[in-house]
Amino acid sequence: MKVIQVHNCYRQHGGVETVLDQTSSALRLAGCQVIEVTASSREATGLWLNRVRAFASGLYSSCSYRRVLDIINREMPDVVHIHNLYPLLSHSVVLACASAGVPTVLSCHNYRLFCPIGRLMCHGIPCDRCASGQEYWCVLKNCRGNVLESTAYALHNFSARAAGVFPHGFNRYVAPSEFVGQRLVRLGIDPARLSVIAHMVEMPRECSDARSGGYVGYVGRITEDKGVRDLIAAATQLRIPLHIAGTGEDVTDMAKSAGPDIRFVGHLDRQQLGRFYSGARFIVMPSKCIETFGLAAAEAMAHGRPVVASSMGALPEIVVDGQTGFLFPAGDGLALKALLHRLWGDTGLCSTMGSAARERAFHEYHPDRYVDRLLHAYRTTISTSQ
Repeated sequence: MKVIQVHNCYRQHGGVETVLDQTSSALRLAGCQVIEVTASSREATGLWLNRVRAFASGLYSSCSYRRVLDIINREMPDVVHIHNLYPLLSHSVVLACASAGVPTVLSCHNYRLFCPIGRLMCHGIPCDRCASGQEYWCVLKNCRGNVLESTAYALHNFSARAAGVFPHGFNRYVAPSEFVGQRLVRLGIDPARLSVIAHMVEMPRECSDARSGGYVGYVGRITEDKGVRDLIAAATQLRIPLHIAGTGEDVTDMAKSAGPDIRFVGHLDRQQLGRFYSGARFIVMPSKCIETFGLAAAEAMAHGRPVVASSMGALPEIVVDGQTGFLFPAGDGLALKALLHRLWGDTGLCSTMGSAARERAFHEYHPDRYVDRLLHAYRTTISTSQ
């Protein structure tokens, strides 16, 4: 099978880029021919001219249309798998695929089909005002915290909807969790065109016992909506060593309030991240936003680490409360503090939960299982599109 993977990379390498890399590699190992078509949002930073070009490309990119159409005509793929289109690729990619008669699969890493900023949240509060085609709410509520950016995001979604691409212009939709799948169906996606496929994670051949970990770990964006400030406060009060891996707009501000036991280690590559998980006693995901999956939680479990997570979005599908870790109400600092204190002080429990976490990750997120599910979705899409 020949597959084109399409992705507009974000400014900072994150979970979606990891999924793209792992998907391409796993498909190649399964015997598929993979062609990657990418762009980078870093091209939209700096000079105002770059930002204006990015805005225009997000409305419609004739360059992307021709680029994708040329690749399709040359490579003759069986299916095109799309991860992210904005701001540089735009819905013109989907129109090019339709023109060439090639079916498209969209991985719903966020809720961009129905929400211009992709979160279904407005300033920390759940919101679906734009879901019925009323993108102007993104501007009125200034969801990006910058009127110009909010306007650009709203117009990008409006343009895709006006062209018939958002939300129903793809042949198949892939949701990374049942939570996302159910939400998409409620918002109008045909369940017959939906596949729920949990992300894969790399499975280390061996992992150390969780009781040997020397710190509590966090992996992800360092922003308010990820609950990092609450985690820092709890760890500081308990005098528990906390290591934070990742980057984000709030890292400088949060570092100011961090105690001496808090360490920011920055962005880590895959090899460094594996060592980070292995050095932790357990991992915490205190997110306050509607998580579509929780890649760091699944990765930590693959390394035999229990996870303390908020009960937001899809996280309860990954973390089995009381077995592979603990769940707590999002934003409840006291509950988070109590769980940190309990798990840090009970190395035996860490070991038991870590073993259960490793077993669950092996059965649910193994690369072979992911590829089997994805290839089935591809074949179904191809057969129903002919």
